[in-house]
Amino acid sequence: MNKKILILNHHGIGDVLMNVPLIKTLHNQNFEIDMTFKSKLEQSLIEPMNIVKKSYLYDFRRKKFPNNIINLILFMNQLRKEKYDIGFSTCGTSIFYSKLLFKFLGIKKIIISEESAESNNHKSKINLHLLTQLKIHRDDFIDDFSIQFPKNFKSFSVPKNYICLHPGSGPFETHKRMKLKDFKKIFNLLPEMNFIITGSEIEKDQCEELFNVAKFMNINIKNYCSKMDIFQTAFLIKKSSFVIGGDSGILHLANSVDIPVIGFFGPTNSKHTGPINKNNIFIHDKKCQCKYPQINDGCDCMNNFSTYDIETAINSINK
Repeated sequence: MNKKILILNHHGIGDVLMNVPLIKTLHNQNFEIDMTFKSKLEQSLIEPMNIVKKSYLYDFRRKKFPNNIINLILFMNQLRKEKYDIGFSTCGTSIFYSKLLFKFLGIKKIIISEESAESNNHKSKINLHLLTQLKIHRDDFIDDFSIQFPKNFKSFSVPKNYICLHPGSGPFETHKRMKLKDFKKIFNLLPEMNFIITGSEIEKDQCEELFNVAKFMNINIKNYCSKMDIFQTAFLIKKSSFVIGGDSGILHLANSVDIPVIGFFGPTNSKHTGPINKNNIFIHDKKCQCKYPQINDGCDCMNNFSTYDIETAINSINK
């Protein structure tokens, strides 16, 4: 009988996509996989691969009292109906929460990463390395981040020769966002290029602000923000030349369809959370004094990118 494993991941798009090599490796080793997700959005990215047998949704970071307690009880009771041989807490998931949940579920074999956000080891590599505790050899690791589109996905016509711009970083992590002044530098460097803005409904304000700046500069740009679902966005990215944005799930979505990115990093560590593609280029704010997750209002981050660094990145990625 195949061993049954519960994988915990309650973070966003980027973290889920960084776990694709993990679940592909476990699937190839004939484990029966159940997995937790923050929401249906993250779940939908994994579902078409038919690797995860059962999915459970719970966003423990966003719920407020008393709903957080009520939803946690319902979530734990769902899981308690199952019997697991192994509990696996992916890198970045709360250690305290993971141990508490696994103990409640009576899981004896638990695997938990204790590496911090300041680690220079990439999250995906950390998770794969933990599989050695299950006697899975490194030669059997599947280092593949690609995702599958749903069978009912319908392609659509897109412009030719364009770059995707992603100004958002979700509703809360504003410290990861690029500044308008840096997008202006990009427009000045590439005045004849076509651009497409990507983003969700909650990022609509940032997208519209960027669109208005670009139109004022007579840039050929289209704003697809809030008009596309996650797979339509992935398709837009797949047809693009490359993607430009701050540290966000969209950079990892580009990675999952094998499109390079120019990523702008401030308080977060690209070695730990950046997408993995040999053609990616990361620009770091060398003056940033804050380190994620210790962020405060005095952090002067995502504010110190030179025109020279941006031009060098563009020239390099276009080679």
